[in-house]
Order: sequence, then structure tokens, then C-alpha cells
Amino acid sequence: MLKSRTTLYIIIVIITGFYFQTEIFPQSITFNHLTVEDGLSNNDVNTLIQDRTGFIWFGTDDGLNRYDGYNFKVFRNIPNDSTSLSDNSIWALMEDSRGTIWIGTKDGILNQFDLVTEKFSRWVFKNKNGTTSSITALFEDDEKIFGLVQEAGV
Repeated sequence: MLKSRTTLYIIIVIITGFYFQTEIFPQSITFNHLTVEDGLSNNDVNTLIQDRTGFIWFGTDDGLNRYDGYNFKVFRNIPNDSTSLSDNSIWALMEDSRGTIWIGTKDGILNQFDLVTEKFSRWVFKNKNGTTSSITALFEDDEKIFGLVQEAGV
């Protein structure tokens, strides 16, 4: 009887300790709202990811934004530069199992970002009727097979 009573007291003390710890030292989560005033290219974010190195990537209708926790670097389409983004309207982002960043755009062109050169490679996927459709999702399955979703008329 004494042993079970002691165990009960210990459990009560532990539970009470956890209760008072959370009441006295509450955990709070803070969110920073990032806007164009902070360097974001557009306040309307269509998609975002955090890569394995900690960068947060935002896809907007005015370019691809890379945030390091302090500053933004914005990547946009540069006319007549095939190593820039194909389109400023970013609808899908993904980091694959090798750490490659993939960007799906409204113009239906898949862009691959080279982390070393900070340049883009482009792939065009045409529908049966020979047109491109907006890329709305990117994925990689457990077998490392890459896929994308295109939506006509978006």
C-alpha cells in the first residue's frame, strides 16, 4: 500500500510540474508576415517550400523569391535570356531527393534551378493538341519518379 501511494504521489508531482511549467513558461510561436516592403516580389504567394539548406522559396505572379531569413533574392524572366525563368507566374515548387529545385509556371514550362550558377534550364511539355498548359503541381514518388500536373485553360 505504501509503495503504490508513493508512486501515486510521484505521478501527481510530475503532472503538476508539467502543468505549472506550461502555465509559468508558456511556449509561444511567432509568425513574421513578409511583404513587398520586406523584399518579396508580390504579396500574393501561389506556392512555397523550404529546401534542405533552410532557404524558403516563394512562388508569386511576379517571380521566384528565395529567402534566407534576412533578405530576398528575386528571380524573374529576362526576355531573350534562355537561362532565366520562362515565366514570372510561379504556380508549383518542389525540391527533389537530390536537392534540385523545380519550378512549374503558368506558361506550362518546367524550370530547373542550378544552385551553383543560379541559372535555369527549361523543359516544355505539350498536350495532345500541341499546346502547353499551366503546371499546377510537382511531385516525386518513393521510387524517385518525377511527375507534374498540368491544368488546361488556367
